[in-house]
Amino acid sequence: MDGVILFADDKIHKSKANERKLYDALKQELPIVAVHSLELAQKSILSIGTFSALILDWQFTDAEEDEIVLEDLEGIKIQKPSTKTDDPTYNFLVQNDFFSLVYIYSDKDIESEEYGNQLRAKYGDRIKFSKKDNISQTKKEKIRILKEIQEWKEANKHLVIAQSWSSTINKYTQKIFRELSSTDKNWIKYIYDSAKADGVSPEIFVLDIFQYLLSENLIKDETLLAEIRNYASQEIVGEQNHKSVSRLFQKLFYTEVLDTTPIMTGDIVKLDENSFGIIITPECDVKKLLDISGSFDLLRFSNERFNATLTRLEATDSKRTTLTIESKNFKNWKKIFNQDEQREHILPSFPYFENTNGTILTDFSIDKIKISAEELTALERRFKLNSPFIQQLRQRYVAYFGRVGVPALPDIVKYYNLKLENSSS
Repeated sequence: MDGVILFADDKIHKSKANERKLYDALKQELPIVAVHSLELAQKSILSIGTFSALILDWQFTDAEEDEIVLEDLEGIKIQKPSTKTDDPTYNFLVQNDFFSLVYIYSDKDIESEEYGNQLRAKYGDRIKFSKKDNISQTKKEKIRILKEIQEWKEANKHLVIAQSWSSTINKYTQKIFRELSSTDKNWIKYIYDSAKADGVSPEIFVLDIFQYLLSENLIKDETLLAEIRNYASQEIVGEQNHKSVSRLFQKLFYTEVLDTTPIMTGDIVKLDENSFGIIITPECDVKKLLDISGSFDLLRFSNERFNATLTRLEATDSKRTTLTIESKNFKNWKKIFNQDEQREHILPSFPYFENTNGTILTDFSIDKIKISAEELTALERRFKLNSPFIQQLRQRYVAYFGRVGVPALPDIVKYYNLKLENSSS
C-alpha cells in the first residue's frame, strides 16, 4: 500500500526537533505530508483522501512557536507555560473516518485513559499509542512504522483498490471541473438555477449531475478496472461468514439519513411496528409536493408479507420432501430473491431489524399507499434505499401496471414460425 503518510506535529518544521528528524527519515522511503496544525491536517485529508498512516501529536500548542513565554507583570519577568490542549486531537480522530494506521505520540499515558479507550473502540488495533520520548529514537521508530505499514498492506490487500479508486476519483474530478469550467465558469449556477426553476432540489441535482459524469469516466479507466479484476480473481480470505456478508449487502442497499437530510425518493419511513413505507414519488415532484402539502406515493413493505410468501411457496425437493431452511435445495424459496414474481418485490437484510437477516416484501397489487406531506414529515425516517435499487423498485412497479394482455398465438402459427415438419403449408 504505497500511500502517503500524514505527519501532524507543531514541531515538525523546527530543524533541530526530533519530530523533524523522524519526518526526514520517513520521507526517504515514502511520500509524506508534513503539517504543523490539525487544521492543515484536516485540509490534507480532504484533498488527498487516502493515507497509509497518520502520525499525530496529542498535544498541540496554541501559539505558533512552542517557546517559553515571559510575561512582564509589574516590571518582573515571570515564566508562563504555553497553552496546550488534548481535546482537538481527540475530536479530530472522532470526527474523521479513515481506514489506515494511526500513530499517537504523547507525553501522557493516553492509552489507559478514557480518551484512549474510546479511540481504541473506534480504531481497534489500527491505532498505536507511544510516548513522545520515543520519537528521539529516529532509526528505531522509522523501522517500526515502515514495518507495520508493510504488515498492514499485506493483511489488507483489498485497500489497494481503495487507494486506486480514490486517486482515480481525484484525477477525474479535476478533469470534469476543468472541462466544465473552461466551457463556462458559471456552470454550477446554471445547473442549480435550472433545477430550482423546475421545482427539483437544486443542490441534490447538481451533485447527481456530477456523480453521473464521474461514474462515466470511472468505468472507462482501464487501470482501475484491471485492479478490480485482479483482486476479484484471488481466493476469499478466511471462512465465509453469512452474517458479515449480509451486513455488507445491507450497507450496499441502504444508507442512514440524518434529521437534516431532505426528503428524497427512496426514503424509508416507519408506518407502524410491523410495516414500512418507501417513497416512490419521482424526485422531480418531491419539493413541489412539500411546498403545496401534497400527497406522496409509497409502497408498503412488511416482514409478514415475506413470511406469507414462504408459506405459499413450499420448499420441496423432487420427491416432494419438505426441506429445512438449512438445506441446499430449497429452490422455491431461493428463487424469490431473483424478483421472479411480477407483483412482488423483496428487500433483504432490512436495517430497521436488529438481525441482518430480516427481509421485507411488498405486493404491487395492494400495497401502494398515499400519505400527505404533513403526515410524512412526522414519521420516523432513518434510512433510504440506495441507487440502483430504488430505480429497480420503481421500474418494476411501473412495469407491473403497464402490462397489456394479448391473445395467445395458436399452435399452427407457432409451428410454422419454428419451421417444424408438421406445420401446415
